[in-house]
This record gives sequence, C-alpha cells and structure tokens, in this order.
Amino acid sequence: MSEENIVRDKQGSKIELKIENSGGNDVLVFVPGSFSTSAAWKPIANSLKNRCCKIFTSLRGYGLSEETRSLNDCSISHQIKIVEKISDNISRPFHLIGHSFGACVVIAAAFESRFPIKSIITFEANPPWVLDKERHQHVIDEIQSLSKSLQRAVEDQEINPAKQVIDFYGGKNTFDTYPSKLQKYFNDTAKTNVLDWISAEKGFGKLGCKGLIESWRGIPAMFVLGEYANEFVSSANVELMKLFENKKQRIVKGAGHFLTSTHYEECAQIIDEFVFE
Repeated sequence: MSEENIVRDKQGSKIELKIENSGGNDVLVFVPGSFSTSAAWKPIANSLKNRCCKIFTSLRGYGLSEETRSLNDCSISHQIKIVEKISDNISRPFHLIGHSFGACVVIAAAFESRFPIKSIITFEANPPWVLDKERHQHVIDEIQSLSKSLQRAVEDQEINPAKQVIDFYGGKNTFDTYPSKLQKYFNDTAKTNVLDWISAEKGFGKLGCKGLIESWRGIPAMFVLGEYANEFVSSANVELMKLFENKKQRIVKGAGHFLTSTHYEECAQIIDEFVFE
C-alpha cells in the first residue's frame, strides 16, 4: 500500500486520494460506487478532451480507504468526511462526480452546503431518502427487502451473496457474466456493501430544512441515467430533478446501471459538455 496515495481524516483514518493534473482551471473529483475503487473512473478520465485536475478516491471499505463504519454506526457522514478531506487538501472549488452509491455521497455532500462545489454530475444516482412513501412505497419495500436479504446472506456465509445486488442493478444473471476473479471481489466486499445499503436507507436527515434547501438547490446538476435503469434508480432521479433548479438530465442509450464501465466514452463526453462548454 503506497502512503503517497493516502491522506488521513481528523480521526486518523486512511482515505485514498490520487491526483492527476494536466493543467486547466477546473478540478474534477471522482467518487466511485459500491464494490468499486478509484480505478473504475480511469477509462472515463482518460477519455476527457479537456485539460483539468482529476482527483480519485474510494469510499469507506473499498480501495485504500479505511472502513470506519459498523452496523451500529454507518451514517453517510462517514463518507462525507472523505469529501471534506479532499476539499481541505485541494483548497479550491471543484466539480463532484459520482456513480451509484458514490452519487448518493455526492448528493449528500451537496446537501451539506459547506463545500465549494461548482457542480455535481451523477451517474445512476440512487438515494432512497428522496423517495416519497405515497408514490414509491413498493420501490421502498423492494430495496429494504433486498438490503435485509443481503445482510442475511452475508451473515449466513451463503455462496455468492453479492449476486442479488449485482443482478438487481444489472439485470438477471449479470453477476454470472463477470470473470471469477471479479465475482470473488464482489463477494469479499459484500459485507461492506451491507453497510452501504443501511447508510443509504438512513438517508440525509436535514433534507426537509428550508434554509438548507435554499442553499444547495441552485448548484448546477447533471443527472445521467442508462436507458435500462431499473425502477428504483429511475424513480430516485425523478425526485432529484424536482430538488434542483439548475439541472439537466441525459439518457445513455443501450446502457444499464454500470454505464461508467460499459459506455465510458459517452459518459466522458457528457462531462466534457457539461463542465467545459
């Protein structure tokens, strides 16, 4: 483990932070989702046409970032501290980009209203806390059931506990299409993913605060979905579009939840057009 790619938060816990600076005035901070590391963003970052400073990290329990959560304490604030440390280190306004659960962290950080965020870009954002119970109760029930099922599978040491999550987002038997080495990684980090689900379900408690809403809702936001996004992700993005005033949405044709890997050139083009044009 290279210490040159690690910083520490105020509690001394390790956070992955890698910087690639090709010049330009803009800083792009890439936040990967569950089961991912900083390397997940490299195809997109390498496909960008514009010069900028690119910053890569990993969420708690993945990559080089140390796990600080437990079943009794897995608030999303643990993840927001990663954004806080990056912000303190670079001391410049930045664009915050996230995929899946990483997009939840991006949105939660924007809601905090204490970071110099120039814009946010999310790919397949899935924050369950924005779902209205009257309109989306069946979706809420589905994801709560999945979260509990995953936790039981991990506790009972079932074979391929991560399969149900990967298939939920990618479609039936998506897990089976991955090579055995990657399947093993998914299963090895399924326990961490349990904490991700619980953290996401707890949500962002200050969402209803009027003063807070007024402070973040004007942030420029781009919400990107795959054409085959599932109902949970689609519903969450419908609600997100209502929360931001200065927002855009793009649909990547032929793509599903893992579009940042399968359609990285299209994703890079969206970032180029939104940030630099």
